[in-house]
Amino acid sequence: MPNMMNNPGRYMQNSYNPNSQGCGCNNPPRMMPPPPPPPMPPCLPRHVLLDIINKTSFAMDDARLFLDTHPKSREAMVYFEKMKMERKKAIREFTKNYGPICAYDVEPCDKWKWNEGPWPWQASFMSERRG
Repeated sequence: MPNMMNNPGRYMQNSYNPNSQGCGCNNPPRMMPPPPPPPMPPCLPRHVLLDIINKTSFAMDDARLFLDTHPKSREAMVYFEKMKMERKKAIREFTKNYGPICAYDVEPCDKWKWNEGPWPWQASFMSERRG
């Protein structure tokens, strides 16, 4: 076996160098796969989404009444648009997870789905809200 002390360069040439890219061999470095996407946030409960829809609807009505008397208020217009976007987002999430909130939101794919699921005044919906 050759003596390492007599020829250190020969033994150092394939050793790991932390400043080099790759593993120290002649192979190019391998690309790491991209990290997995973050997990989807859990769906909000039905009563929380309905609460968001009700509150943003009220805010839009209030802003609309203000804009009737202050039509040039940029701040009120921006607020109205913000509430409108939040309401649309909540309705879209509600429809995706719990079904349409009104008949105009029905997507008739295979069948009419408007009358499926618990209605807000049914006992199963009210117990979900309390629980």
